[in-house]
Amino acid sequence: MEGGSINPVLEFLVTSSLFTALCPSSVCLVTFYLTGHPFLFVLPLTVFSATLLIYTMNRFTDRNEDLINNPQRFRYIDRYGRMTLVVAATLYLLSLGWLLRLDLSTFIVAVLPVVIAVLYSVFRLKRMFLAKNISVSSGAVCSSLIVLFYFHDFSPFSLELSLFFFVSFLINTIVFDIKDIAGDARYHICTLPSVCGLQKTKIACSALLLVNLLLIPVLASSNPDALLLLSFIFYIGLYIAFAGDPRHLPPWFYGIVVDGEFLFLGVWYALLIAMVHAAGAVPSPGFP
Repeated sequence: MEGGSINPVLEFLVTSSLFTALCPSSVCLVTFYLTGHPFLFVLPLTVFSATLLIYTMNRFTDRNEDLINNPQRFRYIDRYGRMTLVVAATLYLLSLGWLLRLDLSTFIVAVLPVVIAVLYSVFRLKRMFLAKNISVSSGAVCSSLIVLFYFHDFSPFSLELSLFFFVSFLINTIVFDIKDIAGDARYHICTLPSVCGLQKTKIACSALLLVNLLLIPVLASSNPDALLLLSFIFYIGLYIAFAGDPRHLPPWFYGIVVDGEFLFLGVWYALLIAMVHAAGAVPSPGFP
């Protein structure tokens, strides 16, 4: 990774996209908890395998850009990319087969991220200004929507929660583009940072973060556990403030801090569940 070295295990997790695949899976688990639906293992498994498949596919189509932006990732794909692709595709197809037997609408939601990924990578949708960020965020928020569609839950709370996650994913993709300005500019990929500059990008992300901040009281009025999302807002605000040239930041900043925000959220709620159990209180029906 740029700017130095990190723990080899963490570096492998980031470079192989395993770390990235765990993050939408955390969103899926948090959605289970906050909506109170019974846990169903196939849903986070589908999210994990789909994300791993999509990001591995994207590594192949981004080889030229990665040679400049992330040489370590380029080397990983060269050596292990095909094996990762086979494993991810196998898990994903097995999950889809399981979902097809359970519920057609959930199956369609599970397929949608890959359809978006094909448009994004193969048809180079990412070269269109903001289309990259919106398409990636739309695919990623399926990690929350897959729970809602399986349980046919379209209550205001559940839809507002998915909107919260969509905006969070959108901020994440925009901030992550900051570290790729050099490669994106060279290959004419129009991102918010490469077109508008660092400061305007941070202002735009802060405005989006304000939208999420305003959503929290609405969510908390239905489920007080949603107040824990305030710490998530604070976390995002911090990395927006510190985002900048990767050469002047620790090597783990973008790969761990920014890309791992949803894993942080999942761990945060896991601690809440553990404290609820320890206190002997009645937990959410999603996690008995």
